[in-house]
Amino acid sequence: MDIEKIISIGIRTSINNNGSLCEMAGFFDNVREKVTGETANNYFFGENRWTFKTYKRHIFESIRCEYDISNESYIKSFGEVLRYNENTGKSGSFFYITSDKKFIIKTIYNGEYKFLTSILKKYSIYLIDNKDTYLTKFYGLYKIKTVFSNIKFVVMNNIFYNQEIKQIYDLKGTTEDRLAVEDGHVLKDLNFEKKNQKLYMDNNDRDVYCDIVKKDTEFLEYLNIMDYSLILGIGSDIENGVIVGMNGETYVVGIIDILQDWSFFKIIARIFKKFFHCYCYDGQIDSEPPEIYRDRFINYVTNEIIIPTKDDLQPSEIYSLTASQVI
Repeated sequence: MDIEKIISIGIRTSINNNGSLCEMAGFFDNVREKVTGETANNYFFGENRWTFKTYKRHIFESIRCEYDISNESYIKSFGEVLRYNENTGKSGSFFYITSDKKFIIKTIYNGEYKFLTSILKKYSIYLIDNKDTYLTKFYGLYKIKTVFSNIKFVVMNNIFYNQEIKQIYDLKGTTEDRLAVEDGHVLKDLNFEKKNQKLYMDNNDRDVYCDIVKKDTEFLEYLNIMDYSLILGIGSDIENGVIVGMNGETYVVGIIDILQDWSFFKIIARIFKKFFHCYCYDGQIDSEPPEIYRDRFINYVTNEIIIPTKDDLQPSEIYSLTASQVI
């Protein structure tokens, strides 16, 4: 059975246990369901059997409620799930997307699952108290178990939903593995620099943007998280843009990959990379302690990639820049 169909059936049924699985999944024949508890459902399709489990259901429901996602709309979105792309990310995760484009589904490793559940209470409180956060919003955590596999995955918000995006960048402020194929779907730091790309924000938008980034990353440092990215979408739809640039572009931003904690493995990786990348190639690595990673990240995404306004510069600095470099 296709994993996309299992995700669709499992989530809709876990939300609406009072509904009939046969009615909800009308494209299957000879389906019967055995409910074994509030968070786990067993399904049988001929001789094939799989179990769908929902983790921390009430916490994720409270998050969805705070962001105006009703159970009814959530179920509707999962009427059909599609493969997002044929390639896995750097982590080896697979991505899927609901047909209405509102939610992205990402498979995660057991270590990421354990870490998410360990921080979930603090994370949910932060999301509820900070509605303007750029952090990835997790709306559900699930597991599919079959005879041959055991797959855990999260449901996340799609920050580019209903946005017209012409280019996406994944930015970390490092040089390690930060050059992507130019015709790729997502470009990285070195592509950003090669294109001489900059963000043009007025003072108010820039201050709001910087304040949110600093607050969000302070929270991530508190949770001992590093190796996250700023996902940046550049478009031209002024009506829907989250941030309207002074050059007519729009910027949609988020902070993603927030389940990487400063673990023993990361410490060992840092020792190796410090020698190989820094000494051999004079580069910057991503495996840095949370406080160092945050300082470098903030400097890059709030200073280096934003075109300064005249109000930010001393007179001598203004004369040293060309007209195209200053707003």
